[in-house]
Amino acid sequence: MQNQSGMTGNLLIIAAGILGLGTVGWLAVASPTAGGALLCLIPAAIVVIGLIMGGLYLNSQGKAAAVETATMEQQWAWRDEERRARTYVADRLSRSSERLKADGSISKPLIAEMESLEDQLRRPSYDQGVPPPMTETTFQTLQSIDRGLMAKADELDKATDDVLRGHPEDLTDDLGQIRVMVDRRNEAVLGEARLKSAREVLATDAPSITPRASVGDMTLNDAVSANGIDYSVTGRLHFDDRGTIFDRYQLRGGGQERWLLVLNGGLDSFWLTPRAVPDGLFETADWGAEQGYALRGRGIAEANIEGMGGARRGLLIDYRRFSGREDSLLWAERWPDNQRFAFDGERVGKYELEIFPGKPDAT
Repeated sequence: MQNQSGMTGNLLIIAAGILGLGTVGWLAVASPTAGGALLCLIPAAIVVIGLIMGGLYLNSQGKAAAVETATMEQQWAWRDEERRARTYVADRLSRSSERLKADGSISKPLIAEMESLEDQLRRPSYDQGVPPPMTETTFQTLQSIDRGLMAKADELDKATDDVLRGHPEDLTDDLGQIRVMVDRRNEAVLGEARLKSAREVLATDAPSITPRASVGDMTLNDAVSANGIDYSVTGRLHFDDRGTIFDRYQLRGGGQERWLLVLNGGLDSFWLTPRAVPDGLFETADWGAEQGYALRGRGIAEANIEGMGGARRGLLIDYRRFSGREDSLLWAERWPDNQRFAFDGERVGKYELEIFPGKPDAT
């Protein structure tokens, strides 16, 4: 459909043509003197040229408006498709979390993570302001991610059915993959720099946010926001294996206790869930091969413990780190008194943690 500017421009050009032809016709019929012809042609030419220039200008404006309208319509179509996909996944997360809460047999942190992911999908950070333009490449990338995300949400829904029927089913893997995909789709829409800025703007205390890479510098009393839950750092186990540094943090908040393993100066972080120590893990050199794990690190590290009740230094702790399927982790420790601890690990999403430095402990 022709827009108003384009139609007006065409009318002006037609009017210029009619005026020009009328003037030429009048001169041919009236045969005025040379002076009279000039007196007629000069003002007519000025008016004709003005009409043509005005018509061309309005035509160009009309074409630009038409392109802008088409672009806006395309953006809205892409946004509707993007919104449909994330709403689909959010609905399935809501369905799973509500059924699991009603059953009462699943740990609260797992349900809280489902609810947090649902909230991210229903109210993404870019909906709080003007969303950035979406290119065709971005839309194609989103479609690829969303196809996998919707399929994984269906798998989570079926896994929930199995759990409620009393069949053992591990929901952790499905949920971990959904979390990674949500991070990827947000990054695809905003780009890494814009996404980080959007999260900071939405934070209550944006100026105090520590960059994501500084998670390895957390100390006691720092506040950590993750998946809609606020925690406080109440303990830290600092390992030093001949210069290789890693930390295990104790976080408490919302009636929950969680453990966070931080490797490579904060570049790699994992939520840890306690589990039984597998038989032979510390006694057999090749443990893990038959169980589907690959040994990624082992040794005896000097460890310092910091907690609200005080500190202990110079402990020698034997540790093992294994990687499993879907970027999972098995972490194990053997302490000097032969106490053994083991944890399943899930990688922390790239933008999952927000760190707020706390006040130094007065003690």
